Amino acid sequence: MKVRMSGSNVEIKPTTLADYEVFKTFPGLLKMGGRYFCASKGPVVRNVLKRLRKYENITLDVDPSVEKFLSVGKLDEIPSNFGFRTEPLKHQMIALRFLSTNRGGGLLLDPGLGKTKVCCDFMWIEKFKRSLVVCPKPLLFVWQEEIQTHRPELTYHVFESTDWDAEYAQAKDKDVWVMNYRKVSILIEALLDISFDALLVDEGLVKSVSSDQTDDITRIAYKTPVRVIMSGTLVNNTAADVFAPVRILEPSLVGTSFSKFRDEYLQTWCPDKNNKHLKAVSGAKDPGLLKEILHTCSIVMRKEEWLQLPKKHFHYIEVNIGEDAEDAYYKLLRNYALRLEGKEIVVDNPLSMMAKLSQFGNGFVYLDDDVGAQNDLLLTERKSRKKKRTTHYFKSQPKIDSLRGLLNDQLLGKKAVVWYTMDAERVLIQELLTELRLPFVTVAGGDKSIPAKVREFNTNPDMRIMLCQAKTLNYGVTLLGRQCEDTEDMDEVITSISTAIYTQVFYSLTYSLEVFLQQQDRIHRIGQKNECHYYILVANTPTEQKLVKALEDKQDIREFMLEDWIHSAKAALV
Repeated sequence: MKVRMSGSNVEIKPTTLADYEVFKTFPGLLKMGGRYFCASKGPVVRNVLKRLRKYENITLDVDPSVEKFLSVGKLDEIPSNFGFRTEPLKHQMIALRFLSTNRGGGLLLDPGLGKTKVCCDFMWIEKFKRSLVVCPKPLLFVWQEEIQTHRPELTYHVFESTDWDAEYAQAKDKDVWVMNYRKVSILIEALLDISFDALLVDEGLVKSVSSDQTDDITRIAYKTPVRVIMSGTLVNNTAADVFAPVRILEPSLVGTSFSKFRDEYLQTWCPDKNNKHLKAVSGAKDPGLLKEILHTCSIVMRKEEWLQLPKKHFHYIEVNIGEDAEDAYYKLLRNYALRLEGKEIVVDNPLSMMAKLSQFGNGFVYLDDDVGAQNDLLLTERKSRKKKRTTHYFKSQPKIDSLRGLLNDQLLGKKAVVWYTMDAERVLIQELLTELRLPFVTVAGGDKSIPAKVREFNTNPDMRIMLCQAKTLNYGVTLLGRQCEDTEDMDEVITSISTAIYTQVFYSLTYSLEVFLQQQDRIHRIGQKNECHYYILVANTPTEQKLVKALEDKQDIREFMLEDWIHSAKAALV
């Protein structure tokens, strides 16, 4: 294959039959019109060439001009006369240099390391005329605050409705457009007619290659010269998580076809332990290779490498479920059907079974359609049905008894955050807190008064408990901040809890590692002086044991994909 410069791009052109055969299967070698195109960024080209050299039946003829192009490797310095509104920390300066040098990329920084500040400075230093920021809905107000704090010179507009004409009239002359994922999907056709200099995707909710959300973001990305994805938890489940975000950042690394990527890099099927049946797996054929692909277009930073934070302690408390719940659990597992209170519970697929069985260990079971329960468990983007669910509560409540013991012992006199997943759990916990006469605030899905409730928790020394639904506070709210007396402006602390908070209780868990990590980091952030304690109540059911094991496996995948680069960042990038 001939490797030549073509303007500012490196072109990789097949010349033999073997070359063309590689082109058919190799993800990322894109033919654009009459040109064979690789990329215009040195790290991307180096990665592609490294992978191509593994093919024994092809030879790479690299032009000296390409060799010279690839020899440049250091990060550009930020101009000395660039005026920061807020002084960057060392790691933030390195991250800014990375984005500036590479004209975008993956900003894979742990929650609390200040990704938003870095991006505000990036948009200003690059003088983008129009940038599109896409983020989860809870982060809309965070972006307003961050822009005002770090780069007030930037004009911005937050999209609050889907009335395109009205919103466009207000946004057309602004530097930054901020909208949530749902609005992007609703307004996608109009947005595709707008020219953006930069696309910034916050919290990286673009992992599923089959979702409309990912497809819409990708369509905009391909029309936008500079792309940034911000996430502390980009790789959470499987090696397949690499594809969708990297396709947005650098399609030359993974291509545009998931089937090609899967066939080349993923181990799709393997025999089970009895060697009788095939089960789907989504590991990588070569995990190290996928790690290199991710790191080629991203910068990875972990809190423990850059901040002096106290330790995290996890306390897993096994809870034996009651006899009535246990009996119902195994009847449903055996028969795929169960009758309670004159109503028949029927499950017809593994997802429904998993969602239903997860409820038993938490003291209840929904008797109606299971769609809402699946959404609560998996935290998908689909809307739950609006109908009222009938709930059966079991007579014995071992998890509630365990929580009572924690509140009367280890957590006695302490403020704490208690996490729950499903609405029925909230009812049980609220009854317990009322019984114990513990003052509490509840933050649930769809709650429009989050700032006021956090302010109440922060300012009232007698307010002991904040009861939080997982999908409500996993983004955007920092459950840790300055002491109230440190500021006269209460609006500055409405999304922060004082440093006295260092304890969380997980009444239940979801299968989302991303949510679990975000929950933890609400208190484990800059400013925390105390060692953080996490009490996790785990029912002794196979379903809940598998849930914990699944989260551990996902954590292992995440740690593997992010390691090495963490340790090299300080030495290589400074």
